[in-house]
Order: sequence, then C-alpha cells, then structure tokens
Amino acid sequence: MRNIFDSLGADLREFTFVDFGSGKGRALLCAAAFPFKRIVGLEWSTDLCAIARRNVEIFRSQNQSAPEIEVKCLNVLDYEMPPGPIVVYIFNPFGPTLTRQVFEKIGRHARGQSDSCLIVFNGADDPQFEFVSACFRDVGIRVLHECRTLDLHSSWILGEGSRNSATIAD
Repeated sequence: MRNIFDSLGADLREFTFVDFGSGKGRALLCAAAFPFKRIVGLEWSTDLCAIARRNVEIFRSQNQSAPEIEVKCLNVLDYEMPPGPIVVYIFNPFGPTLTRQVFEKIGRHARGQSDSCLIVFNGADDPQFEFVSACFRDVGIRVLHECRTLDLHSSWILGEGSRNSATIAD
C-alpha cells in the first residue's frame, strides 16, 4: 500500500480516500498512515461492515491522532461521490459486470468535476489487467501507471479521470 500511495504523485492532504469494497477495513487503516483529508470505506456486507467498524474503533483507540474513518454499509453504486479531489481504491472485490458499472460511475463523476480523481485497482492478474485497462479506456480513465508482479496482491493499476476525459460513447 505504501508503494501505491507514494506513486500517486499528489498532495494527499486535500484528497478523500474511498475504498470501494472495503471488507474488514485493512486498506482504510493503511490509508490512515497518510495525510488524507477524509477516509471512507464502502462495503455491501453488513457482517464485514461490523468487523471493519470494530477494527477502526480499535485502531483509533490505539492511535488518538488518527483521522476520522467512516465505514458505510451500502451498494457502491448507490454511493454519492464526494466533491473535491478523490482517490478511489478497489481491491478486486467485484465480478466483471459490477466492475464495469463501478468504472462507469467513477468516469461520470470525474467528467463532472474539475478536481483530480485517481483510481487504484489492486490485485489484478494478467487477464484482469487487460480487462481493467479496457474498462478505463471505455469510460475515459487514463492509465498513469501499471505495476505487474508475480504476487497477485502486489499488482495494481493507477488511472486518472478528469473533466477533459471522453468516453468512446461520447
């Protein structure tokens, strides 16, 4: 995660970090070590939300200076993207259909904003790299960086959506 955050090339103090499919909250706690303005986790499973909230509570009790971390239990497609610069983090939680819908949502949001929208898709194998890259192109997200490793959990793609992005359908 440190490698990913260090590769963003942005002053994170103005960015909201949003984890789509936050599970038990690991990425949220990792993000808390960086100066994000706000940290939000989105998770569909009520059981995983409860675990994530408990993990955040334990983490904050041991790290009094840690930033506020919100865990929202909802379908990621129902989430209202926050204004301002944003880092969207996705650790391969969805099937192909929902993944494409999530990228379409992010692309629409980015085209409607003047602020930076960075997207990190982590945990991609070679076929997924091609699929994610194609989805990025289709919704107007520009690939900034790819990190391919032999360890699936260490492979990731960084993209940027912006107001100037245009989709193939546009």
